[in-house]
Amino acid sequence: MNILSTQKIACRIWDMTELVSHMVKNVKVWTWAARNYSNFHNQVLRFRVSGHHHKGYVYISLNSMDTFDIYFTNLQNVIKTEIRNVYIEDLISTIDKVVEYIPEYQNR
Repeated sequence: MNILSTQKIACRIWDMTELVSHMVKNVKVWTWAARNYSNFHNQVLRFRVSGHHHKGYVYISLNSMDTFDIYFTNLQNVIKTEIRNVYIEDLISTIDKVVEYIPEYQNR
């Protein structure tokens, strides 16, 4: 069992206000029932989701390559999935594939 530690995944300080502002306006993010956004020392963003595939927390950190690392955990912070080196323009769609996306959405 691999428990997530925000201290271990924190790498760089970044301003997450613009990202959160963009996320709360995005329809895909609404389908996740995203809520309870938390900022850990301006290095890690955490929020809770209740999607089709994943229910629990999503953690986002900025790594030394200026890309994002995403961690999906249950409510006890046990890591279920990790995705590393995600570019900003792919961040929401990458999270959506793990949290909510099903093929039937393409037909709508």
